[in-house]
Amino acid sequence: MQSKDNALNQTEFNELLGACENAREKILVVLMGGLGMRVSEVSHMRTHWIDWQEYRIHIPLEEDDWKPKSVNSSRVIPFKNMERAKTIIQHYFALHDSIKGTHMTLYLQIKRIAQKANIQKKVTPHTLRATAGYMFAEAGLSAQALRQVMGWAKLETAERYISRSGRASERELEENKNKLWI
Repeated sequence: MQSKDNALNQTEFNELLGACENAREKILVVLMGGLGMRVSEVSHMRTHWIDWQEYRIHIPLEEDDWKPKSVNSSRVIPFKNMERAKTIIQHYFALHDSIKGTHMTLYLQIKRIAQKANIQKKVTPHTLRATAGYMFAEAGLSAQALRQVMGWAKLETAERYISRSGRASERELEENKNKLWI
């Protein structure tokens, strides 16, 4: 089963966030499950990636000994209109300069949070990334905007998320409601 098949719904995401016991757990859930960051991006994130005036995270093309998955992974992730994300990100980075931990450490922390929340689905960092993709699709992002915010190379990936969310048909029906026969 692929990660997108295990993506959390809004209730499950809120339960996961509610099960977090500290700022570190919250920042992991928000960055992966709310903003769609890859586990490798989260493990290398630094305070200077954040534009505090515009509330955006700038994932660099490369930094020190780290490179993102692909050129498309270097991107800007806005969070200006996400109040809970703003609060959690500000709180965490007021006290910390980075998020330390290996991929496996972060993976295990996400698994523990999911167990505390009693979520029955397989929850991994990639599951949380898929959750963010569906949240953005359900919020009405275009395929191009979704591709950009998630850092995907292929537009088709974004189109699959939008198609699965059902929002594309709802949006087009709304735009064309005067043309419907019934």
